[in-house]
Formats: sequence, C-alpha cells, structure tokens
Amino acid sequence: MPAKYAGKQGSCSKCGIAVTIPAASADAHEEAPGSAIVADLSGTQISSADLLGDAIEPTSPIAVAAASSPPTENPTARLVARLWQERSHGGEVELHIEGSSRPILPQFFERDWSQGSHALFARQEPDGSVTLEAVAWESVQRIVVRKVQGLPDGMFLDEGES
Repeated sequence: MPAKYAGKQGSCSKCGIAVTIPAASADAHEEAPGSAIVADLSGTQISSADLLGDAIEPTSPIAVAAASSPPTENPTARLVARLWQERSHGGEVELHIEGSSRPILPQFFERDWSQGSHALFARQEPDGSVTLEAVAWESVQRIVVRKVQGLPDGMFLDEGES
C-alpha cells in the first residue's frame, strides 16, 4: 500500500473493527519467515512491504505500544505459515472462512502483520490492482493446499514409523 495511506483510518470489511493503516519496514518484512515475495507485479520483484508502505518510527506511539506488549502468534497463523511454504512445491493455498461461500485464494501472506487476532493476505487482480484482505484467525474454518508436488518433508510419517 502506498505510504500516502499511512495513518488513514477505516474499518475492516469483515468484522467492522476500526483500523489505522500503519507503514512497514521493507527490510523487516522481506526476511520474515512466512512472508511472500510477489513474483510479478508490473514486471518487477516487489515484496509485501512494498505493498504496505514505509516503517513506523520506533518512537511513535504505535511502535512504543507494540513493543510493550508483543503479540502472541496464533496457532492458526503458525499452521498457515508452515503450509504457505508448500507454495515452493507448486501448492496453491485456499482459505475457507466462516460465513463466506467463496474461499480466499491469496497470493501473498504477511506473517509479521498477521500476529494477534487477524491475518493479512493479498492478491493481484486482473486489472493490476492489489486487494488486501484482513481475516480474523478465528473465522478460518479450513485450509486447503492444492497441487503440491509430493508429500511435504517431515510432515507425515512413513508406514511403520513411530
């Protein structure tokens, strides 16, 4: 998201909670496990940090509050981060959300921004725009990873192993 939106307020389209759009550091997000790098947006390599904007100043009230009470990673967030890695084996992640008849088919998962109660996903639309979607972790009913080439390493034991 462009930096010009940093500090703007709105509400989540799913749960109605008021949110303020923060800015993010490109360096922090590119190295975060579970963060995705956009393979092709207008022919360039763009990270999820590029979509979200610049970093919050370390002395800002938002940064100070976040540092004083670091969020606990939700178990569903850990599972999604692990399953997200299967994209490197051809997997396509599909999230089924309570109360929705259509699954979310994200192209990007921002793990740093998905701490606490909500996840942040994004996808590029056919018109070139990007849709960001914040989802309450507790609303995720099912996670499907389709088209994985082979079984994930170490995820399942072979028959006879204990």
